[in-house]
Amino acid sequence: MSKVKTKIPSGSLTLLTKPNAAGECAVYLRYYLGSYIKKSTDIWVNQKDWDSKRQCVKSSAKNAARINARLYDIKGEIDKALLDYDGPITIDVIRSIMCGDDNSEVQLHSIKTCFIEYARYVNDMKYTKKAYGYSSWYNKVKFIDAFETFIKHFLKKKRFTLEDLNVSIFDEYIKYKYEVRKNKAPEAVNKSLVPLYEAVKNATICGIVPPQVSAPICDNFVPTREVEYDPDTEHDDKVRYLTDQQIEQLKVYQSKLKHQRSYEIMDYFFFSYYACGMRLSDLMTLEWKHIDWDARVIRKRQFKTKRFPDVLPPLCEPALKILRKWEKYGRNKRFVFDMLPEDYDLKDQNRLFMDRNSKDKTINTSLKGARLYLGISTSLSIHVARHSFAVRAINKGISVYLVSKLLGHTSILSTEKTYARFIKEKVDNDTKLLFEF
Repeated sequence: MSKVKTKIPSGSLTLLTKPNAAGECAVYLRYYLGSYIKKSTDIWVNQKDWDSKRQCVKSSAKNAARINARLYDIKGEIDKALLDYDGPITIDVIRSIMCGDDNSEVQLHSIKTCFIEYARYVNDMKYTKKAYGYSSWYNKVKFIDAFETFIKHFLKKKRFTLEDLNVSIFDEYIKYKYEVRKNKAPEAVNKSLVPLYEAVKNATICGIVPPQVSAPICDNFVPTREVEYDPDTEHDDKVRYLTDQQIEQLKVYQSKLKHQRSYEIMDYFFFSYYACGMRLSDLMTLEWKHIDWDARVIRKRQFKTKRFPDVLPPLCEPALKILRKWEKYGRNKRFVFDMLPEDYDLKDQNRLFMDRNSKDKTINTSLKGARLYLGISTSLSIHVARHSFAVRAINKGISVYLVSKLLGHTSILSTEKTYARFIKEKVDNDTKLLFEF
């Protein structure tokens, strides 16, 4: 059986420039793949001597045979390189071959390319372009080597290509870093992911990996305590919150949702908002035994501080309504919002940290849909629900001391620092009332 030849786009030789003073035009070689990719052959011919139908110099012209032979050689070299190319032909592949790139480098522009090789290529390219110095390049080489060890010796994959990229692989790698390599610092884990994600981004820019594949991967960093877990360190210019009007818009949006999972995620957001800014880690670990229905409070140690708050969060009617709804679902006899299995070991800190990271991504993705639908500029997350509660409480005249206790801040100074702008506005408004004495 004869070998099936790879289909390549048809190339053509044509005159594309206006004649110069001598009446000559440059001959271009071009290919069409959705759009034209063209390159000059650096050969000029008189416009009257060109046969556009046959794509060659007319035999009557001077040196026609020699010029045509050179033009056919140029086109033949490109056609052969395209035929020899192992992978789908893309615009970038054609452009690279026409520009005379080394074939081994061109092969890197294929979905079948080994991801480790591609990551090394991108790292070397950035170093060559002086995007960073030698020490950074060397460290990234080691990070890529470590990922290769994970792929080959832990996952037992002989070959991992750009086509195999998915966010689950990197979730497994992060878990591997924590549980197997015993890396405890989130910042260090994130640093090791940088050269891998840079390669994914570059593959998307080159049109090899689709954005819907790369987007969740490149955002898949481990939350650090400074950013995700410790609102005590946030400054007022970083406080993102929703107004009362936007909260009402979200309620209407939830009432129209037909997808059950999206509806439930909105419940998480609203419960955090109504339960005094409850953190995601506490939403996940909230058990039915923590709900005091008679006193209408939550009796739970805060997961971050490992202690009961000085003031137990009260359950207002909207929060109770959400709880009754989930009680009626009857899905999980232990955890209120069914985010963890009933036999979950809360002492396994690393596992919980990873699960929280995964839930956070899922929730934020769903909430992003709500934000885009309603045209809200503020990014939505459980942490935004927390801020929204705090800002609303301060605007309602609740003392900063009480807000601090309900949020579980270690010091009232942390609360004052985080919400300084809103506290100042409240004080300014209250000061105006003194003139009415």
